[in-house]
Amino acid sequence: MANKKSLLIGSALTVCAALGILWLSSTPATSPADIEAAIEAQNETPPTETAVVPASNSDDTQTVAPVSPTPVHVDVVSETVDTTPWLSAPITPLSNELYDFIEAEEVSYISTTDYPFDEHKQTQLRALIKQGSMIMFDNTDPDYLDSYGVSETEVVSEYFGTASEGDVIIATGVTRENGSIHYLVLPLRNTDDADTSQLIADTKLAVTLLKEQKTDLASANRSE
Repeated sequence: MANKKSLLIGSALTVCAALGILWLSSTPATSPADIEAAIEAQNETPPTETAVVPASNSDDTQTVAPVSPTPVHVDVVSETVDTTPWLSAPITPLSNELYDFIEAEEVSYISTTDYPFDEHKQTQLRALIKQGSMIMFDNTDPDYLDSYGVSETEVVSEYFGTASEGDVIIATGVTRENGSIHYLVLPLRNTDDADTSQLIADTKLAVTLLKEQKTDLASANRSE
């Protein structure tokens, strides 16, 4: 275990800075079917249109035609985090194997097969990153990103500033006293295409180690 811990910690913890932190919601237990149905329903929700009236810099008096008193609903972009850890439906072999673990450890899961991420997923990702949540990027189908001409490093670095190649990438952050975020990004590779048991074990260990690292960094920040 000590050798594995040294290997994982030494593999690629990368750091960059950003601002802000939000409150972390609790995660209720849900089934894979419920999660997939909720995601599909969410994607089918029609967007709300809003109208923006720019301010005028002219001194001329303008005549505005009267309008009906229909209430205008402004669509405010929210950074409220969903109460489910599943940004992507748990339909890959990796997510099925790690389903109970992800629920228990409150890890936020997203699959690169959902790339390009829709607006809701992007908003959720940024909110989770700001609050320092643990995020698991499932890249066990790397050919999918190849079809878009992008790599997993480009996808993850868009949100964490930097990343390395991996079949699974675990990323999180620790908020400093000045409001900046110390990011931790750990890529994991599958060494046996015919057997993912080692990747599953390494992923669980990586989450545990990063949580310990976060605790140590948070303690160090408080003592500064």
